Amino acid sequence: MLLEYNLSVSTGSITAMTLSGLAAFAMLVVAIILLFKKYKAKFMPMVIGAICYFGFAYMLYMIVTAALLSIPGAREAVDKTIVTSIIRSALPLGITTFAGLYVGGKVLFGNKADERYHSVQNALIFAIGFTFVSTIYIAFNYLTYVSVAQAINETGIDGLLATMADDDGTMESMMVNMCNSSAWSFLVGGLSRVVVMVFEMAICSLIYAVMKKGLDKKWMYIACIMQVVFTFPQTIIETGYKVNWYVSLLAEVIIAAVAVVIALKFVKPLISTEIEKVTVKEEKKAFPKFDNNLKNQ
Repeated sequence: MLLEYNLSVSTGSITAMTLSGLAAFAMLVVAIILLFKKYKAKFMPMVIGAICYFGFAYMLYMIVTAALLSIPGAREAVDKTIVTSIIRSALPLGITTFAGLYVGGKVLFGNKADERYHSVQNALIFAIGFTFVSTIYIAFNYLTYVSVAQAINETGIDGLLATMADDDGTMESMMVNMCNSSAWSFLVGGLSRVVVMVFEMAICSLIYAVMKKGLDKKWMYIACIMQVVFTFPQTIIETGYKVNWYVSLLAEVIIAAVAVVIALKFVKPLISTEIEKVTVKEEKKAFPKFDNNLKNQ
């Protein structure tokens, strides 16, 4: 028997869902256009990034998690405390994610890799490819939420539930949470995706600098640790513990900021000449006659 709900989704929440979906998608598009058009990144690194994400951060993570939880008594043991629950989710996700970045880095920047890909812009577009699938998925979800929210406001939760099969109560719970959540919580989701993209770009530039520019190998281990720690805020929420979304976002921003600072301090001096070469080349193409006139004077 259906419960009677008298709930609706606020206009502010619908606006926030729309902005979150569009912000995640827009950040992705802007980054791709900038790297392809201005810095002449190659297409293949982005494809390799998407493949590595699916193979490692998704498939391998699912396999490892399923294998761990198949051990008799493992689920009961790890779900006893928030610490063990986070370790169960964050460690496998962080390690498999970094494994995907490392393998992709080896393919692109290893000794036998095509030298056309040996540039920082290709490391950055690889990071974009790595986050592409999840970003598009989240952006699509938020825009789908807008349709669900509008349907709730038009027909009510009871009316929607009457038209669908929801034996386990998943849709009912989702719609009730949607009505009870604040607009800011939806906005945080879109901002979080932007932070993820920035963080992965910093990590990939760090991996590139270690593999091709002689940066100390210790930074590879530091990058792995940061990747694992970066998964903590989100996995805390996913394990079912009540954590403020704003605290989660703040934690992600802090970790991403640390990664960016490291990349700017240690990586940028090693690869700044690559960016300058591309920029100068583009400027010469833009003003070919002007350059020729200077030479003739």
